[in-house]
Amino acid sequence: MVKITFFIILISLGGCANLSKNLVMKEEFDLRGGKFGNQQWDQPLVFERTSWYSELTMMYDLLLTRVSEQSPFWQWLSNAEKESIKSCQAHYVAVAYTQDSKKISHSSFKSMALEAGYRSFALTQFGNYLQLHPDFAKNSFHLYSVFGLCLEPERAQRDDILVQFPNFKEVVLK
Repeated sequence: MVKITFFIILISLGGCANLSKNLVMKEEFDLRGGKFGNQQWDQPLVFERTSWYSELTMMYDLLLTRVSEQSPFWQWLSNAEKESIKSCQAHYVAVAYTQDSKKISHSSFKSMALEAGYRSFALTQFGNYLQLHPDFAKNSFHLYSVFGLCLEPERAQRDDILVQFPNFKEVVLK
């Protein structure tokens, strides 16, 4: 009888623990070197990576970086993309994945960024270079979307982006 009671209590506690298995992880991701025309470089492009998990399933993954004019990766941008970035008070290159857009979507992230004053814009050429990089293929990033975020001076609310996905802890992206 004691063993059965202990077993029931153990299962009940395990069931309660299951309710809090949503977690957010932060780390860095380095894209090692690059090429443009006849040029090649070893300098990495460093992304701040934030991932939202429900149990063992990645629900949303977001990689953010800033590409400056001094970076060799600046060459990957088209002239129109460079002009879009130059007009920004601050900017990000975003690489994002959603497991199920009905649960967490890119548009919900972009609307949270918009609340902080960031508008999203296309980075088609940069995305093409990025998606053809060997590290991208190696990490199965072919399922990711690439876009830019621009903090426009007249719309700037704050530099950071507050992300509040349902049933996950609040995250501030700086």
